[in-house]
Amino acid sequence: MLMMLFVHIDSSQLVSIAEVDGHSIWSFLYPINTPVPLFLLLSGYGFYYVCQKEKDLNYWFRVAKLFIHFWIVLLIFIPIAQHSINFDAIHIISNVSAWYVSWNGTCWFIFPYVILALAYRHIYDLGIKIGFIWLIGVSLCLYLIAGFLISKFSINYETSSPICYNLLYLLFSQFPFVLGMCMNKYGILNKEKCSSWTVWGGQLLYS
Repeated sequence: MLMMLFVHIDSSQLVSIAEVDGHSIWSFLYPINTPVPLFLLLSGYGFYYVCQKEKDLNYWFRVAKLFIHFWIVLLIFIPIAQHSINFDAIHIISNVSAWYVSWNGTCWFIFPYVILALAYRHIYDLGIKIGFIWLIGVSLCLYLIAGFLISKFSINYETSSPICYNLLYLLFSQFPFVLGMCMNKYGILNKEKCSSWTVWGGQLLYS
């Protein structure tokens, strides 16, 4: 969460005053300036572990904890942008629920992530039913379609319908989440498998 905040709050200006060998620190940090996909990937990877349990005791607590963090971020940003914030009832409810993030557009991923966090068990069950290879294929297709529509019609929270916006960004966000699940399923980051791949690669390289 802290990493995502850092790279969203105009980080290039915040760290431009510090340099290493004449280069701004931001030039070293920029390559990891993709916090949301990484966050979703790691979440999907972790949720696969949760799916191995018979019962998820933290199902609702996990979502509540996310919203608490989100509300803390809102409280930080509201004084900064209060001159451009609408405080009518509709905007308050929409922003507090993350349905329509007009107060802080950098939190666009909260509502899609909440849906994924609530639906993770169904995603897992679908993978078991049709196979995780097929699941990642379908997920990739939905991701590409959503990305095309978002780009083609310039979908954003300021000008688009919240329903359209959240639906497309949900489809766009689900791919790294599903990819993380599949990575766990096939042990992509498993230490033993990584070690065996390293040995195999070394043998191939030096044979």
